[in-house]
Amino acid sequence: MAAEGRIILKLDMAPMMRINFSAKSEIMIKSKLSYRPEIDGLRAIAVISVILYHAKFVYAGDYLFKGGYIGVDIFFVISGYLIARIILQEINDTEKFSFLNFYERRSRNFTSSVIGNCCFHSIILATTYSY
Repeated sequence: MAAEGRIILKLDMAPMMRINFSAKSEIMIKSKLSYRPEIDGLRAIAVISVILYHAKFVYAGDYLFKGGYIGVDIFFVISGYLIARIILQEINDTEKFSFLNFYERRSRNFTSSVIGNCCFHSIILATTYSY
């Protein structure tokens, strides 16, 4: 049974994309996002591959790790999966999606880490380069 639906795009100052599905069972999303240890494992592989690439280990005149960019690709794929999952979750729960709300939640997640990072590096720079 194919899902019948209509797409309504509202193009004004408050961007919102609304998708109405008559058969909600076609979107297979759990009610809550749960912790996925395999995603953390893939993240670890991605980060370690980039670190080993930048360490530039040499054996017999050749670099041991030549594919550090693959770690970045893995990380982007994981991020795309998680973002798509969050968007589909919101559409499944509320039958609409708001870009404004989505980016507001993302900015709330990153604000504290950005402020903490800026404070930490300001202290490091102030103590290292004091005249």
